[in-house]
This record gives sequence, structure tokens and C-alpha cells, in this order.
Amino acid sequence: MIANFREIGGLPVDGNRVVKKGLFYRSAMLDRATDEELAELKKLGIKVAYDFRDAKECRGEAPYEKIGAEHRNIPATYKNDKLFKLEKGGSFAMLFDQVTWRDVAPTYEHLPLGNEAYVALMKSIVKDETPMMLHCTAGKDRAGIGISLILLLLGASYETVLEEYMRSTSVQPFIESVIGERIPKIFHRYAFKHFHAFFTVYKELLDTSLNKIIEVYGDYDSYFEKEFGITKEIRAELIERYTEEA
Repeated sequence: MIANFREIGGLPVDGNRVVKKGLFYRSAMLDRATDEELAELKKLGIKVAYDFRDAKECRGEAPYEKIGAEHRNIPATYKNDKLFKLEKGGSFAMLFDQVTWRDVAPTYEHLPLGNEAYVALMKSIVKDETPMMLHCTAGKDRAGIGISLILLLLGASYETVLEEYMRSTSVQPFIESVIGERIPKIFHRYAFKHFHAFFTVYKELLDTSLNKIIEVYGDYDSYFEKEFGITKEIRAELIERYTEEA
């Protein structure tokens, strides 16, 4: 199955405009997609698939040739000290620890800054390498922030960005099934309760990323220019290219 799949076409932006349809897609990993699902995905004409996972996450068959897209695997992961220690501790560590959204927050604080994955993404947008898709494992964190940045670039309000981001709550059963395959069954109930922050999305985490951008740069115009070389003039051109009157 292709979990957490959707596009952002039709979402409102400033000036009584909306994002054009058929340009920007997002999803969880494609490893479990059926041939029928991949055939439907191919019909979308996706040129580039950005895969924000790191090497250890890429375990399944790479299906990108089947959808006719160029696969660009550029990890967007930031090493969070607590989560790194937990990962190294394996199943045994899960018996004595838990993770809240506050533990995940340092990852979100660093994601939008100096991230080569998003630099590559923004270069693609400037070059008009669309239609494109973004995914990570669950499609809620790294892909979620990537899509949020695209929406902000095109002039979407915070409310629109938040509403789109929170739609990934639907992916929780998929994440539990993936995680469940990697840990002993005896730990499932405990893990799903004490590591709930891995399985869903939180408004506070999106806020962590966006607040960090404003803290460092003051406004989004400065952020896009200094992080990605997208000036106000280029941004205006992108808005004209990728949005249309509502």
C-alpha cells in the first residue's frame, strides 16, 4: 500500500489563489506499493521522487523505475541525541524509556536549517522539475516539513500549512505495522503506548520548525533567500508559476 499519499493542489494561498493541481505529491515510503498502485502512480507523470530516508531505512525494493521517476535519495535526518541513544539501545531500551513530542522537538528545530535535502528540493522547484513527490518512511515528519516549506514558499497561511500537516494523523496504523515488524511482538503494546510520538503528528512539532525559522531569520522572505537563494523576485515568479486564481 501507499500510505499517507496526497497532493497539495487546490490548497489556498495569498491573493485569492490556489496551488495548481498535479504538481506536488507526498506519501510514506513506496516499498509496500502493489503493482496496481505503482501503475496508477505512473499515470501522474512524476519526474522526480525525493526520498528523505537514510540508508538503514531503505530496506525494500526500489520501485521508482516502475513509476517513471528519477529517485533522489537525500537524507533529511538530524541526529537527535536521545533518539539516537534509544535506537542504539534496541528493544531492551524500550523497556525503560519513553518518547514524547518534546523529545522529538530538537529534530524539528534543526530540519529547516542547513538541510541539504531541502536545498535540493528548492533547486528542483526553481528549475520546474514537476510533477514531483516527497516521501520519507511515514511521510509525516521530513516529507511533512518539506511540503510545509513549499506551501509557505507559495504564500500559504499558517492555518493552511497546519491543516495540511495534521492530515498525517491518518498514517498511525501504517507506522505501527512497520514498527511492529521490527520489534518483538511482546513489546508491541508497551512500545505503541510509550513511543506514541513516533506514530502521529503534533501541532507543537510543526510550530517548533516554523518558530525556529522566524527566530533565526525574522521572516520567510529572508529565510528563503538566505537558505535557498530564492529572492523576493524569484519567489513571486514561483507563485505565478505554481498557483492560479481560485
